[in-house]
Amino acid sequence: MENLEAADAKYRERIFGWSDGKTFTRWSDADRQVALSAANNWYDPSRVGKGNNASTAEEYWQSVANWWRSPDAQYLQIDTLQKAKILDSVDSSSNAATGYVQGRDITEYLPEPENLIPWWVYGIAGLVIWNTIRK
Repeated sequence: MENLEAADAKYRERIFGWSDGKTFTRWSDADRQVALSAANNWYDPSRVGKGNNASTAEEYWQSVANWWRSPDAQYLQIDTLQKAKILDSVDSSSNAATGYVQGRDITEYLPEPENLIPWWVYGIAGLVIWNTIRK
């Protein structure tokens, strides 16, 4: 869910799973192609971060979820209940990718840096330097 290339591969795999007709009506080849073609707008290895292409898995899954809410997805001739389940699934993937990004931000969990040298070391160092200068 957090690797851009893996996210694209997973989504394309899901399209074939959703469209195979085991639970809902089998999709037409045209509907499957529309859903797959939309993914080309979100991830193209040669255009990562350019135009509408996502630069992170988080952006990719957000694009997928937005597309399934768009009129383009509504034109697919697939079961309405399946559309709702697909939207739930891609929303979950989007939330998971966002959670991974937030979970990797460890800066809020790091303790404040402490002075690693005890105060008395400065006193000893001062005495050593004073002793060296006096000789």
